Amino acid sequence: MALVTVIRRKNETDVSLVALIHGALAEHRVKHPLREDDWIRVSGIGSMCPREEVLVAKHDIMREEDITGDQGINFALGHAVHWMMQNRAVGPTGLLVGAWRCTWCGEIYGGRERGLVAMPTRCIRCGAVAGDAPRVNGRPEQGSHPNAFLYVEEFVGNDEWKIGGHPDGYLAVGEDVWLLEFKSANDRNFYKYKDSPDFVHVIQAQCYLWLTGLKKAKIVYFNKNGAKGTFIVEHDMNFDPEVIERVHQAIKQIRGGIVGGIAPERMVCADYSCPRAIGCKARDYCFEIKT
Repeated sequence: MALVTVIRRKNETDVSLVALIHGALAEHRVKHPLREDDWIRVSGIGSMCPREEVLVAKHDIMREEDITGDQGINFALGHAVHWMMQNRAVGPTGLLVGAWRCTWCGEIYGGRERGLVAMPTRCIRCGAVAGDAPRVNGRPEQGSHPNAFLYVEEFVGNDEWKIGGHPDGYLAVGEDVWLLEFKSANDRNFYKYKDSPDFVHVIQAQCYLWLTGLKKAKIVYFNKNGAKGTFIVEHDMNFDPEVIERVHQAIKQIRGGIVGGIAPERMVCADYSCPRAIGCKARDYCFEIKT
């Protein structure tokens, strides 16, 4: 008897797995213009140009981009790093707290409303044990896996400012709870971030501190190309209300401009040939049409 039953697609004699992977991870993205009451993602506010957002909304510009298979693989690696940090590296130490889902039965443990908890050791609903696979008569079940508990990234947001997102985690150290952000980077960017974090990531972490009410944050960078030497670094920061004041100002400029149809002054790009301007879909309106 054959160990595996193979079902072949009709008339298929050869398959390139590389081509299938690239095709599966390639993507065409369309970003619609912001409207007055649309929520803003915390992860995007640091890189937003208020003038661009208003001009895009005013002229109803659809921002489209094609994600290649290689880029899709790179993004997937970033998601895998998050999973590794939460569920394999920090979670089992007992210091990562938040909400956890039992992968056997779906039971949720902890959370912002119920209280942040460390990774459970056993599910009281179905008996799942962390790090073990479900067993019947002492033998692992068919198709079973050992990740009994996975971290759940919960949404946090502010209804007044309509901004929110999903923090990567919370670290319980003594009496303190730190906000955690995990970032992956290529080799070139990683060596920039070794000395200081990217300002966009700082703004993101500061926004999460504001939304959660916490006072301290850690940004951890992982070098996806790091074959030897140091490939993980961390940066600590305290809550800075001045950053949030600037974020509030940017949100006011965006929403006020969308409502009134008047774009704020140009603050990001110095001229038409700036790298940031070259990739901007509103560049012609920004530099050639008075608003």
